[in-house]
Amino acid sequence: MLALLALPAFGRSSQTVGRVRFSWDPNPEPIVTGYKIHWGTESGVYTESVDVGNVTEAVIQDFFEGVEFYAAITAYADTGEESDYSEEIRFVWTAESAAANDRSTDRMVLIEAEDGSLTAPMAIGNDGETAWIESTLDYAAAAADLSFEAPLNADYYVWCRVQAPDSAHDSFRVAIDSETEAVYHVHGQEAGPASAYAPGWIWSRIEISPGQPRTYPLEAGTHTLRFRHREPTLLDRVVIVTDPDFVPDDALPRQGEVILFSQQPGSRFASEGASVSFTARVTSTHALTYQWFSGSGEIAGATSPTLELKGVTAADSGSYTLLVSSPSAFAESAPAELLVSDGPGGFRIETLDVSSGGQLTIQVGGTDSTAIDVFASTDLRSWTRLGTATPVGGQITLQDPTAAGRQQRFYRLDDGQP
Repeated sequence: MLALLALPAFGRSSQTVGRVRFSWDPNPEPIVTGYKIHWGTESGVYTESVDVGNVTEAVIQDFFEGVEFYAAITAYADTGEESDYSEEIRFVWTAESAAANDRSTDRMVLIEAEDGSLTAPMAIGNDGETAWIESTLDYAAAAADLSFEAPLNADYYVWCRVQAPDSAHDSFRVAIDSETEAVYHVHGQEAGPASAYAPGWIWSRIEISPGQPRTYPLEAGTHTLRFRHREPTLLDRVVIVTDPDFVPDDALPRQGEVILFSQQPGSRFASEGASVSFTARVTSTHALTYQWFSGSGEIAGATSPTLELKGVTAADSGSYTLLVSSPSAFAESAPAELLVSDGPGGFRIETLDVSSGGQLTIQVGGTDSTAIDVFASTDLRSWTRLGTATPVGGQITLQDPTAAGRQQRFYRLDDGQP
């Protein structure tokens, strides 16, 4: 299986070009040592190719906007043997598609600190529940080298599970590869606020200053993250992620394939003939495949993080979910409900306001004598009937006792007419 995901555009003087992320299933032959991506502007005629090594995902640049491309994958062995082309895919990169898919799939790398290469007096500690690394001696040589594979060319952010009970136990010296070493203050500064210090483990992001994350632009491949002793701080685990908004917690698995929805597809209202899109955002340890469902049935061709429905009708109303899967794990999104109006009815909603006290004021047009039922919902699945009212001067006023604070609300009006 070959899949692709459009990525954001970058500038070029005469024509917009973009990057495309390719992913594919591994070839099961044991002699395979790498893969090549081939592409061109004619089906079966591949004028460009690149050797991406022994990976199953890669990002290729310089696809011109609006141009139709065709691509396929081959596998090769050290002997020089090369497989037949995979099934061909056709795609057109556009800025619109890139914007829809940008950041819809993020990647993460999970590292246990004690699995690194340690230089004494950096050593492993253990309390029977958690293993960590630390150096209680102030030797510059004390270090831990954590090797990891960056899956994509991307900007990465580094989170650490640490124990830093006071200002004398809250920093490391840190660097990736051959970059200049920097000081990683667990609380973002030399001395954090007194309220920040407490016994136990916390999650801390490597930052330039409080609230400003350190960004690590990395190419796909092997890298080394080095922690060197500065103060006797404990380091349990590290999460390296491309999502700048991701915040780990202790529920995050320590190993295996992990798939997390950082944004669920939201429910929608729509009128007949409108276009509707659902988008999910996922963070995972491995490349993913996607499949959208309407109810329990697969939607043919709906295999990207964004589902686009054009010209919807009342028959499209229902529940939509996205199934994402990696080689040995899967996750399903929360259901997103679509409610499509089956016609203009005998009235139209002109304005709708809800006061902080829950008073609902609706200005309607097209009728001044028909009784209208008013319903409220927070999720488009279960509805609470607020009452029935006949517009007076085109206005309906009702109380919504379920309205509270800033909680999102949906309202539905029904005059009982087809």
